[in-house]
Amino acid sequence: MKMPKRSHFTMGNIVHNAVQKILCKKETLKDVIFNKDKSLFKSLKAEKPIDEKDKAKRYYMAKNFKLTLKQFQTALESLPKQNWNFETEYATWIDGIGTYFKMFIDLEGEDYIVDLKNIFGSVIKTKKGYSYSKRAVPSVPFHSDCMQMAAYNFATGGKKPVLIYANHFEHKVFSENNCDDLKPENLKYYLDELVMYQQIWEQKLKLANGNPYTLARLIKPDFSDIRKKQDFFWNDIPEEYINRFLNYYKNDKR
Repeated sequence: MKMPKRSHFTMGNIVHNAVQKILCKKETLKDVIFNKDKSLFKSLKAEKPIDEKDKAKRYYMAKNFKLTLKQFQTALESLPKQNWNFETEYATWIDGIGTYFKMFIDLEGEDYIVDLKNIFGSVIKTKKGYSYSKRAVPSVPFHSDCMQMAAYNFATGGKKPVLIYANHFEHKVFSENNCDDLKPENLKYYLDELVMYQQIWEQKLKLANGNPYTLARLIKPDFSDIRKKQDFFWNDIPEEYINRFLNYYKNDKR
């Protein structure tokens, strides 16, 4: 069964791909939008909106596409000039973990690694239809993003990590120059946390020993999020998948 996708996932990929192709492959804005064969918007047009709210958000994200792209480009211009590659692939083993991390880095230069983070707004129902609210970029990087950059830093042999958050009206660049979290001595702590999380999951899998019902007892779900679909993740999951998931908790077959 093909899982439905919210438009912001597809639109996020479109923005990333546009930044990458214009920067690394020297394609033009005309190429990535209007070219019949190259247009990145083909993927968006091929997908049907999940609901009216998703359709409205798709409209506003597409409307703000050029402005969002410009924010990312302006942010990248603030970095030292270098040759960039995009979606560079790494498979990295880290001591203490029984498997490898597979990763694709948005942008990799001679000295820097960059991850691009879209900050889309929210769609609100009004009497006249829908409105689009602005969402500011974060003043500090998200914790999970710091762990991600610690892994990238390790995989690339110590290249300097940069996080860029952007929406259609502002952007924020985080690097070791303005963010203590991304300094080498602190990246080690984030990498240690990432290893710890992975070790916890490995221990749960060992205890479950292949039994999904036992594994379910080791993972505490938030049933309110599932029932009310407050978490964006559950919004896109078909009911039959949710029911199958819940059955692992209702039917104890340890």
